[in-house]
Amino acid sequence: MMWSAEHLRPIERRKRGGVPAVTNAAAGGSNPGPASTRRRAVLLAWLAVVCAPLQAAAAQPTAEDLEFFESRVRPIFLQHCCTCHSRKKGDPKGGLSFDSRADFRAAEGVAVAGQPADSLLVQALRHDGDLQMPPDGKLPAAALEAIEEWVRRGLPWPDDGAAADDGRAFDLAQRRAEHWCWQPPRASPPPAVHDAGWCRDDIDRFVLERLEAAGLAPAPEAAPAVLVRRAAELLTGLPPDPADVDRVVGASDPLAFEHYVDQLLSSPHYGERFARHWLDVARYGETRSHDINHTLPNAWHYRDWVVRAFNADLPYDEFVREQLAGDLLPHPRVDPATGANESVVGTGFWYLGEEMQSPTDLAQDEGDRTDNRIDTFGKAFLGLPLGCARCHDHKFDAISNEDYYALAGMLLSSSYRQVPFETLAANREVAAQLEAVDAEARGTLAPLMEAVVGAVVEATAAGTTAPS
Repeated sequence: MMWSAEHLRPIERRKRGGVPAVTNAAAGGSNPGPASTRRRAVLLAWLAVVCAPLQAAAAQPTAEDLEFFESRVRPIFLQHCCTCHSRKKGDPKGGLSFDSRADFRAAEGVAVAGQPADSLLVQALRHDGDLQMPPDGKLPAAALEAIEEWVRRGLPWPDDGAAADDGRAFDLAQRRAEHWCWQPPRASPPPAVHDAGWCRDDIDRFVLERLEAAGLAPAPEAAPAVLVRRAAELLTGLPPDPADVDRVVGASDPLAFEHYVDQLLSSPHYGERFARHWLDVARYGETRSHDINHTLPNAWHYRDWVVRAFNADLPYDEFVREQLAGDLLPHPRVDPATGANESVVGTGFWYLGEEMQSPTDLAQDEGDRTDNRIDTFGKAFLGLPLGCARCHDHKFDAISNEDYYALAGMLLSSSYRQVPFETLAANREVAAQLEAVDAEARGTLAPLMEAVVGAVVEATAAGTTAPS
């Protein structure tokens, strides 16, 4: 077993502090409190030995300490570790290199200065856990004692002037500049084409330009009956009604097919068809898909919410916002027919996913569940896998390790509950009315109570009976 990113992952420590919560129709409701408290997770929510920066000694190492490293510790690294953990021999396992002080300190969480018992390096060398180094057997007792003493002394290492490998530096601006996907879209003028008469609009010009560059000609236009069948199966997943085929084929209106497409888009089957695509992205399921395979209570509400969103032509920004934070919107979208809070139902997105019934390692299980949700979020809304940033800055994309744990903090500082979304708006209105009545009553009664209490106090002081 080598040092690997699998072992350089955080052991989750939560920071709760009464922070409310991811909610959804199938999973959640709103909690009182400012939205900034609930959703802002700009600090890491998980802290751990393996994700804490390497702690340097508080004081400068002495000449004796440096000599101890050079004579007792460095030879151990060279003999037993650098075969796998050296940049001079290729990509070091787990990103850990013993070539220089800068490289060693750049590997976060390997050792805690002054604390051998809390250092992953020492634990691995002792073979105390799953990670055992070297993999072919423990070091001699004298070597292990030397490493422990070195950590106890504060990890002294002479400054050899070498810098950590620049390839690991995370430069967001550079990442964004290097790939077209991070650039804002630009308007491009329609290209010139040879067969301009074939084009009905500017989009056709872009298509035809690529065809002509490849020496290809456009395929012949399909017959109206074929177009009707294709449109029906594409937009609704159902074959067309024969009467619709006859109507479009026999129509004299040149826009008959366009009108038929509008008819399909207004069909409830359109939402059912296209919701399936999104539900696959959100890895929708109505069970936990593991062990006992418990059913997810009311998960179908999220499924139906997606169908309704497509059929209502919900703008995409609202579609995203309601799934990520629909419980926090100051003015949620309300179904005019039922009065139900539609926005909060969208947060069912966070409720889905595989979960174990009785995990043996609760912290690891929570980390894995949160990782699954973060990775799904990235793929669904950003088109990016974010799971790589669980253990380190992304090697290629503009996603840092800190970005990952900001998202993790948001999820870990949230909670799940069932919410009465169909009556939530009405309940809030009633609560507001009660607060108004209470405030009015207090304003009326407070002066009276103050007068009565004052009279009682005066009567008591005078030794008489207060008026009733």
